[in-house]
Amino acid sequence: MKDIEIFFSDFDAGEGERCIEARHAAMDVDLSLLLRHYAALGEKHARNVEKFMPYWEAECENLLLSPKARVLKMPRKAAEKSFGRDAVQWDSSPDAVIIAVWTLGGDLESKSMEMMSSKGDVMTGFLLDVAGSIALYNMHDLLIRWIEAELALPNSKNITEEIYPGLGSAIQDMTHKIETLGNTRETIGVYEQGSSMFYPRKTQYSFVGIGSAKGRRSLRALPCSPCSADKCLYYQLGGCHMRAYPGERTQAEAADAR
Repeated sequence: MKDIEIFFSDFDAGEGERCIEARHAAMDVDLSLLLRHYAALGEKHARNVEKFMPYWEAECENLLLSPKARVLKMPRKAAEKSFGRDAVQWDSSPDAVIIAVWTLGGDLESKSMEMMSSKGDVMTGFLLDVAGSIALYNMHDLLIRWIEAELALPNSKNITEEIYPGLGSAIQDMTHKIETLGNTRETIGVYEQGSSMFYPRKTQYSFVGIGSAKGRRSLRALPCSPCSADKCLYYQLGGCHMRAYPGERTQAEAADAR
């Protein structure tokens, strides 16, 4: 288990240039859904996971994961000025906005691609990739708890809303703006290459609103584009960010409901 390294800057307090390094509780990757999924497919499929789990525990969980996060806090108006008022549309009117970027680093991705290009290790490489996605969403949950405990509650605030883009659903220059403002390449090794994606690929980001409003928190996960709904194996195995929020639906599920 590795602690999450968090690099935090408070633009709200006029300390945007100052980057404070913190650590959060060790990340516990929950692969129970993956195990249940393959067990339900039968003994042949279950053997693939049985082979994978010792490899994950011995060589991957501690050696291939480098969990880091860049967290920026700023007044809502400053965030609108930096990213555009229409770029992040809030249901609420938060007092402050948290921009959070979190990553597992590039080692797991590289190892997974290497294994999937090797004839005898394709399945292990695929399982490693799915496990990485699950780890990324487990990391998100821990990071939200840290934001609430360290940035919201001490100031008598609450997390009122979160906007969580999926793959391909972000505005194209958003990642560039976040990288520039947060200096993510230097702090956590995350960068963009002229697209709506961050690299390494096991990286996500979200916008979190903090305010005085009480009541049910609004959590808005934006699906990937295109979205395969429950046909996506990542969704089935718990590796989809849409499953982080009960009640959220993918694009295809919403279309079916209509």
